[in-house]
Amino acid sequence: MVDLGSGAGLDVFISANKVGPNGRAIGVDQNKDMLAKASQNAQKTETKNIEFVESPITEIALPDAIANCVISNCVINLVPETEKHLVFNEIFRILKPGGRVAISDILARRPLSDALRRDVAQYVGCVAGASLVEQYQAYLQSSGFDGQ
Repeated sequence: MVDLGSGAGLDVFISANKVGPNGRAIGVDQNKDMLAKASQNAQKTETKNIEFVESPITEIALPDAIANCVISNCVINLVPETEKHLVFNEIFRILKPGGRVAISDILARRPLSDALRRDVAQYVGCVAGASLVEQYQAYLQSSGFDGQ
């Protein structure tokens, strides 16, 4: 299991229990402070099947077909719109055939106003970077996902 934008690792720790001692839960984040916190948490809990990788989610520093499942919780909408397709390409690349994706993001049904998109509070709250539902569908399709 790979968590994109894992932060301090909460979802990674939860996933580590789900994949069991023979599985692996990998957190990917580009924020050094969050990765340090995640590593400290892993040491405190002595969790052995966890790994954290410093990497942008637009160019993930993991090998092809490594994951049965890729998750992301309110992170992809923080990626600039011009680079979001790269995230989906990377998800497809690191997934094993038949793998699953679980993304929790805010999506828009209609275009957001320029004022809302420029609002820092709305950006931090994961709203200003929201893509249209149709855009996510197009990203998934163009990266190779067939909807199954």
